[in-house]
Amino acid sequence: VRSLAAMDIKVVVDASPNSVTPELLSTRRQKVMHVEEMAPDDIRALPDLQQLFKVLDTAGLSKVVTDLLGGIPANFISLSSDVIGKDDVPTVVERFLAPMITEVVSETRIMGTREPKFDKVFELLRDEAIGINPNELKKLGLELPSQCKVLRIREFLDGRKSLLVPSTPVAAFVFRHKCDEGEALGALHELVQKAK
Repeated sequence: VRSLAAMDIKVVVDASPNSVTPELLSTRRQKVMHVEEMAPDDIRALPDLQQLFKVLDTAGLSKVVTDLLGGIPANFISLSSDVIGKDDVPTVVERFLAPMITEVVSETRIMGTREPKFDKVFELLRDEAIGINPNELKKLGLELPSQCKVLRIREFLDGRKSLLVPSTPVAAFVFRHKCDEGEALGALHELVQKAK
């Protein structure tokens, strides 16, 4: 990206597929690239994260953290600065992840308040681990907000049909726990404590 920008080529990097205006895409002078999250083994292999994973492995928290942070290296780098050198790693991990859960719950409440039919979508996603057909939104007369933080349409390059999925593993975790903040935070606490 930096190389392209250095050549005075306009580069727009954005994670949400519905936030780039159709006018921007209509010129056909752009290249739209889709970058998936990194696989857990790839995240683990990053040199900058070796010390973090040693600490997480010792605390028995690697799987919990990887499952909830997904494949975005920046999340792990942020956690690393919080965890390295701390004695009570489980508490630090829980304090790092809890606000992410709270933010997702808050977003689902806002969406459900503005359009109660979204609660049905969240319920459908609770039971469908891989996602649901995006037509479910149309059936309910819904459209994703332009800056949706909890849902996204996942497009597949291999010809498979697109799916409506939780935008992050934390969002999926919250959906599995009925978008209930207390239940989700309690489940997080239990996972972290069980790892000790």
